Amino acid sequence: TGTQARVTEAVHIAEVEIDQLPIDAIDFDGVSLVVLSGSRVASPDQSQALRDWTSRGGHLLLSLPAQPEGLRAVIDSFSEWLPL
Repeated sequence: TGTQARVTEAVHIAEVEIDQLPIDAIDFDGVSLVVLSGSRVASPDQSQALRDWTSRGGHLLLSLPAQPEGLRAVIDSFSEWLPL
């Protein structure tokens, strides 16, 4: 009588400092979502790795800082490829 199987996926969360982010897109394999928050700035290599990873289906969420002095630096590190 219409019994449906329920599929559950494990969610793993890792908090890392921005300087620990990979500089090669392949290192994001197995990751579904990256959330960047605060006023720390990604390096050009990290930004390129995130760009390559998102172009292959990865999801990036930016939580921009409320302080105007940190906002521009964060935006600039992604401005070449994100529609900001």
